[in-house]
Amino acid sequence: MCTGNDKNRTIIQTIDHYIDSGEIAGAGLIIRKGGREALHYNAGYANVEKGMPVKDNTLFRLASMTKPITAIAAMQLIEQGKLDLEAAVADYLPEFAHMQVADKVVGFELFYAADPDNPMMAKMIQETLDGIHLLPAVKPITIMDLLNHSSGLGMGLVSRQPVENCFASTDKLKDRVEKFARTPLDFEPGTMTGYSAVVGFDVLGRIIEKVTEMDLHSYMKKYIMEPLDITDITYVPSQEQKGRLARLYEYAKGALVDVTECEPAWQQVNPEVNGYYSGSAGLFGTLADYDKIVQMLANKGTLHGRQILKMDTIKQMTGVRAHHKKEFLPDSYWGLGMVVFGDHEKTNRGLARGSYGWSGAYGSHFYIDPVNQLTVTLMAQRSNIGGAFSPVSHALETAVYKTYIQEEQ
Repeated sequence: MCTGNDKNRTIIQTIDHYIDSGEIAGAGLIIRKGGREALHYNAGYANVEKGMPVKDNTLFRLASMTKPITAIAAMQLIEQGKLDLEAAVADYLPEFAHMQVADKVVGFELFYAADPDNPMMAKMIQETLDGIHLLPAVKPITIMDLLNHSSGLGMGLVSRQPVENCFASTDKLKDRVEKFARTPLDFEPGTMTGYSAVVGFDVLGRIIEKVTEMDLHSYMKKYIMEPLDITDITYVPSQEQKGRLARLYEYAKGALVDVTECEPAWQQVNPEVNGYYSGSAGLFGTLADYDKIVQMLANKGTLHGRQILKMDTIKQMTGVRAHHKKEFLPDSYWGLGMVVFGDHEKTNRGLARGSYGWSGAYGSHFYIDPVNQLTVTLMAQRSNIGGAFSPVSHALETAVYKTYIQEEQ
């Protein structure tokens, strides 16, 4: 399916390039300008072996594009006075009252910089970690810290192994979050920023459950999905939906390999295993339905006359909310549940200043540019695509910027 292909030739060619080169199996894309559909494009395959094409109703593993939806749920409760942005997590989950924190910050940059061909590198990393001492945390973790990735939970090498030891296939959200409370913080809450891939938003999801006395899936369904007429974003796909689920591929040695049944990161949050409703990364969803979430955010909290969030709440979520004023990426800061980008020249991204959004580990991606009234929603499914650093997403941003901003100036 393709609409709006004349103006969008460069964008379409960008998506086609990655499919034709075999780097992704398929993709779905919706671009809106001023709220109106400007490009709607599906290409390639959801299941290569069966020749099943990508369609609007193809289900994808949303991975970390679950986080903005969890943030929406939390902000609804903040509007209602049931949650307090500045309150301590321990006010809702007492097990987080006495956290321990590393006496030195050891970020993931050391791990990512490691040279796999240097046999001494692993030893050097371990020696660094062996020199860490744990001290009682001075600052409490707040709801704000969870939303803007400044909690210190699962955000560095000190906590990496303890967090990995928490994962068990029999876990419910309650069980795993109780274990997360016993892991060390990588830094004092509120003093730094980074990215909590799983822990922070799973803790937030559990708080939502405690406050509402509903499991996270039921809450999202009743207060977000149903009001937006969303039927294809879910933790628990039906048999019919499973028939529309894209396979998960890994790109290796110039070819795509199906890793659907064995990709380790997905198995940690897979809700089908035991009903584990991860607030960080567990939802399945379609292009068409996630686009409704994006439209609602871009339309200041409403869609088709139904209000999900207040206008002021959207402003609060998408402003520069990282109160420690630490950049996450060059000239980019965490809002609440999403990253907010700065100047195009400084970020080296094809995004206008004030654009916001986030990505999933497997290639899903969205952003909203309020200044130019643009929304972009992308779905793809590759295990080692790089998440927020996916070359497909970055190339798409550049193509959209050239088409809708540079050429129209």
